Amino acid sequence: MLAVNISIVENHDNCVYDNVEIRDGHSPDSPLIGTFCGYKVPSDIRSTKNKLFVKFVSDGSVQKAGFSAIFMKEFDECALESHGCEQKCINTLGGYECACEIGYELHSDGKHCEGKPPYFVCSRVSSLAVSSSRQDVSLQEATLCVPDACGGVFDVANGTITSPSFPEFYPGSKNCVWEIIAPPQYRITLNFTHFDLEGNNVSPALSSV
Repeated sequence: MLAVNISIVENHDNCVYDNVEIRDGHSPDSPLIGTFCGYKVPSDIRSTKNKLFVKFVSDGSVQKAGFSAIFMKEFDECALESHGCEQKCINTLGGYECACEIGYELHSDGKHCEGKPPYFVCSRVSSLAVSSSRQDVSLQEATLCVPDACGGVFDVANGTITSPSFPEFYPGSKNCVWEIIAPPQYRITLNFTHFDLEGNNVSPALSSV
């Protein structure tokens, strides 16, 4: 999982000037998660795979403070086993949780799903034991802070990416791409801490991530 915290630049309705583009994968053709601009900090972003594509673009006009984002790789608790979840196993930060399909609700045991209206599940013996286990994963911490860097490939456990010259105004006419890579059984969470770009967060436009 990759978490990123971003603070963006120029404020514009369509994000056509400065923007940050994030894709769920490793290439410009990967599924688009979102294109961001303006000054509103985006919510945490999580990848569904072990790679995340981040692209920053600025035009030649207005410059803003830019963005700062923290990324973190996390082991996907559901990659190798379902942990006894009857329908869905959902990876979370530091663990997992069971979930149910539409039309069902999670039983109080946190594993099984009940229909609506509920149905009964009976054991054939006089007792029923439910057990679960999880393996804690320790990640080696690493911090990356290169204020004037424009793009790059990162394969460390966690770190920070920022727009060029952050927290000072970023230069115009930039096109920066970051590729964040985790091991196959990990996912990436991206958490934006600062975001001040040209645009207004409404839709893809000029300055964007």
